[in-house]
Parts: sequence; C-alpha cells; structure tokens
Amino acid sequence: MSSLAMEFDFDISNDLVMVFEISRHGARNGKGMDPFQTQWDQGELTNVGRRQHYIMGQQIRQRYVNQAKILSPYYSPSQIYIKTTNDNETIESAYSQLMGLYPLGSNKYHLQPNTSQEATPQFNVSNDIQQKSMVDLQDKALPYDFMPFKILATQPLNDAFMMTKQCEFVRTEMENIKSSQEIFNNLDSKYSTTLYSLAESIFRDPSNFRSSEAVKFIDSLYARYYDKQEMYGQFTPELVHDMMVMYYDYMNQTITKNPTVLKALLTQTFNKIIQKFTKQIEKENGKKISKADQHKFFMYIDHDDVLMHFSNLYNHMLFHPEEVRYVPYASVILLELHRLSDGKYYVNASINGQPVAQPGPCNDQYFCEIHLFEDLARQYSYYDDSNGYEKVCGLTPESKYQIKMSAWNQSYQYAAGILRKKVNPYMRILELYAVLMLIIILAWIIYANLRGRDHHQNPFHPQEQNVEMT
Repeated sequence: MSSLAMEFDFDISNDLVMVFEISRHGARNGKGMDPFQTQWDQGELTNVGRRQHYIMGQQIRQRYVNQAKILSPYYSPSQIYIKTTNDNETIESAYSQLMGLYPLGSNKYHLQPNTSQEATPQFNVSNDIQQKSMVDLQDKALPYDFMPFKILATQPLNDAFMMTKQCEFVRTEMENIKSSQEIFNNLDSKYSTTLYSLAESIFRDPSNFRSSEAVKFIDSLYARYYDKQEMYGQFTPELVHDMMVMYYDYMNQTITKNPTVLKALLTQTFNKIIQKFTKQIEKENGKKISKADQHKFFMYIDHDDVLMHFSNLYNHMLFHPEEVRYVPYASVILLELHRLSDGKYYVNASINGQPVAQPGPCNDQYFCEIHLFEDLARQYSYYDDSNGYEKVCGLTPESKYQIKMSAWNQSYQYAAGILRKKVNPYMRILELYAVLMLIIILAWIIYANLRGRDHHQNPFHPQEQNVEMT
C-alpha cells in the first residue's frame, strides 16, 4: 500500500525554466473521532510520513538538480520558495522533503577563519561545552553541515496561494454541501454493506449507523491501519479499501457538486502560478525582475482536498482504480514551465510522476503553450477576472482592505523582527525617539486646541469681522 510512486514516466531536458510543486503531507496520526482511543498526538507526522517526503526529496533532487540543473546542489533561499499551511504535519513534511533534496553534508556553511570566538554566544557557556564544540564542529556552523531551511507557514486567512477562507461563498457553500442530507442519503444507499461492516468493527449498532456518522471516524481509522497498529473487530484490507472509497466519494461530491466552488477554489492558485511563470519568462527575455520573483522552484505542501481540486480539473483520479481509491499520503502535482526548441514557452503537468493531458484550450496535450494555459485558467477559475471572483466571494472594498492589511501586518512583523535582530540597540533608540516625538506632537495639538478656545472671535465686534462701517 505504498503512496509514493514518483519515478517519472517522461524525461527532462535542459529546457526547463521553473517548477511548481503542490503536494500532500506524508502519513500522519489520525484526526477526528477515534473509537479505539489511540494514544497519539492527533495529526502529527509519523515516521512513515517523514520517510515518504525524504524519498520524494531525493527524487526531486535527481530530476531538478542532477538532470535539469535548474537548482544548485546546495540550498539557496533565492532559488527555492517553501510554503506550507500552519500545521505540524505539513511543516514537518517540508523539512523531511528538503533533507532529501539537500542531504546532510551537501551544504558547505563554514565559519570564516578566526571567528570561532565570535561564534560563542554571550550566554554563560561552560569551558567543557566550548571545547567540545570546537572539536566536534571545527569550522562547521552546524553538525554535518546541516542547513536550517526557510519555510513560510501561513494561516488560512493570510494564505495568498490558497485563499479559500477569505471567500465567504466558498466557506458557506462547502459547509452546506458537506452537511447535505441528499449526499448522505446517496452514500447510505450506495455503501450500505460497507457501513454495516464498519459499524460492527467499531462496535456501533449497524441498524442506526449512517454515513454522516461514519465520515467522522474514517480519518482516524485509516491512519491507524496505515501505521500498522493493532486493529480490532473485522478490519480487513478489503473493508479499509471500501471504507476509503466511500469517504472519497463523499469528498469528491463536496467539491464537484457546485462547479462555481471549484472555480473559486482554484482562482488564487492559478493567479500565483501564472504570475510566477510570467516573471520567469520576462527574466529569460532580458527584463529585470524583483528578488521575490527569482525562485526557480515553488514548493507548497497542503492537505488532500487541495490535490483533489487539481485532480478534478485534470479529470485525473489520484489513485490506480485497481489498487487504491483515495488520495495517497505524499501525493504530488508538478507543473513545469519549459522553453522548447521553437522558442515558445509551454506548461506540462504530472501527478505522482505520471504526465497528465491538459484539458480545454490545451486540447488534451501534455505540453500546453503558456497563452493556452492561461485560457485554461480562465475557463476553470476566475483567473484574470477579479471582478467576477470578488462578486462570487462577496469581497467588499472593506474586506479587501482587511485582507491586505492582514498580509501587510504579517510581512511588517517579519521584517521588524529581522531588523531588530540586526540593529537591536539602534532600533530601541529609534523606537524611543518615535514614541517621544509622538507624545510631543499630541501635546502640541492639545495645547493648540485649548488656546484656540480661550480666544474665540466675537461675531458682534465689527473690527474682528472686518466689516466696513458706513
């Protein structure tokens, strides 16, 4: 039951320009209701999940470092941008993948000569620890040339790449669909045998066990099964398979039941992908681009629903129909920008290493010319139609302002934190000076207002009104 089949079915050449990766976290502990009261931290990545992303990182290194050579063998924040949701399982998946992409010993971060004393913190460090670090590290910054990676973990409200939480329509509609009695009635009828067996296995009354209750248990049950923990009752591989078929039938219905929801969900993702691809094309054609647009590899790690959005777009099921029927852990979608021999730019897509034909304006071709890829985005999302997106999502000028302010506040806090670390003593002085100036200005305003009240003009005094007497 392996979830990682990433040996690519197509070759890479030296025409590659940029890559977008959208992947699911690795295997993790379950979430939701657990009939067996498993002793675990809900949602935390398991050792299996860590290895899944580590191996994925090795495959990514082989393809984009060794073959395509768009990435340096050494980690560089200017080349690769790593973004995750603000969840432990996605953050740790990113770290695991990066350790495969940039293995220990591949980074050369050494101290400059005669700086070992400066590398000792002001904290009172004992002599034995100082001596041991000198012997163990020598001129290395960290053991084994380890490099801390720069990962941006974002709260859903501030996630400019997957902005579902900012769209009131999407939130409301998905909540309504997920609780739709019509969907549950359909599942009850379609999977009655599975529900009966599942109820017996978790010691529930089969006569009253419905799909609306079953979906609350399935995540924890599958995680426990996947991690090879002891299962009670009649948990056979066949039952687990049927259970997951039912669960992802439910998930797919919540996504595909309203096509407008899917369009809204994909909008910001397409916006970001095409924006970054366009900047790289401009750079290739000699135009200067900002530092923020220089990255050759964009890694985004999220949850299974995000991959389902794209798999539905490509009419591609994220499973082999004769093996498993659910989104595997550590699944990955790669979108690559190429410049082919005709001088034109093309986008190709793969899911778990298998190329997928791109629909709509791309005419089911594996390589879709960039302007046709933009047409595909227009057809399947609100790309290039901000008015349409804002109308659907009910975004008012006030809410857009709040979104921008939230993003600005997040970036300001980050920048201020960096600045404080670099010029901390001077920053304190500047802050005190700014506070003092603000107090002075406020005091002056209050004084001016009070003084003005003491010298009101007399409207009946002819000289004060400059009235000419005749």
